[in-house]
Amino acid sequence: MKNETFLKRSIKYAEKVLSERISNYAMLSDISQIKPCAIIGGAVRDVLVSILSKGEIAETPWRDIDIAIVESEYRNIYEKIKLFDLDIKQNTFGGLKINLGNNDIFDMWKIKCDPSELYDSYYWEQYLKNIDFGINAIAFILPEKRIILREEWIDDYFSGLVEDHFFKAEKPELQSIRAIAIASRLTKISNREFKLGHNCLKRLDWLAGEAKKEEIISVFKYIRTKVNMKKWDYHFVDLFEKMVSSNNHSRIFESVFSSFIDSHHIDNSHIQLNNF
Repeated sequence: MKNETFLKRSIKYAEKVLSERISNYAMLSDISQIKPCAIIGGAVRDVLVSILSKGEIAETPWRDIDIAIVESEYRNIYEKIKLFDLDIKQNTFGGLKINLGNNDIFDMWKIKCDPSELYDSYYWEQYLKNIDFGINAIAFILPEKRIILREEWIDDYFSGLVEDHFFKAEKPELQSIRAIAIASRLTKISNREFKLGHNCLKRLDWLAGEAKKEEIISVFKYIRTKVNMKKWDYHFVDLFEKMVSSNNHSRIFESVFSSFIDSHHIDNSHIQLNNF
């Protein structure tokens, strides 16, 4: 009951913070009138975790804001965005990555929706069932300025876990790596340790022992991109090294990881923590 009351108060405060923040982005303010439309995952997660942890509210300005937009409006929004002559690229997992400058990046995703669900938060409750990590199964519905989250979010936060509840990953070789990145991020902003759940550890074991060579190469390319963009820092590298070295099949990573560390000079002075 105590946790439930605290969570409700924290959600209300997070909704206020998020409402104020979106008003700083003219393009996002326009998009926020579309139904359904929501910010999904990391940006919302970090604000709520910061509030629950009674720490400083994470990251201003935002980075990598994931916005899910109904398919019928996606093309119209895309055409408007092109008029601003912004840097637009394809995202690793689909959708568009829109660079607004000053390190502000929106990831825009296209979603399908039955017209009967346009004004019903039931849609988002169903949508969040397909989010991979429980701690990322959170949304800020833009038109309603309201946070909703999946039940696993609550369980995983209070348990200090990053757990994978969705097994149909498009790029399974990256799942455990993303889990490590989320755990290092949450450990940093919450001032308490987040660990990988059972399913994430199983994925890491598969990656270290059974993944194909091209999948392992893909993993290090992905890590290199994130580090070069200064989105993942030495906190991630330290946790990644710890997790891999404790794995029974870690030999396959040793030479590649050592070379990666040497070539990037990973230390506190070279990398800055950013949102991911």
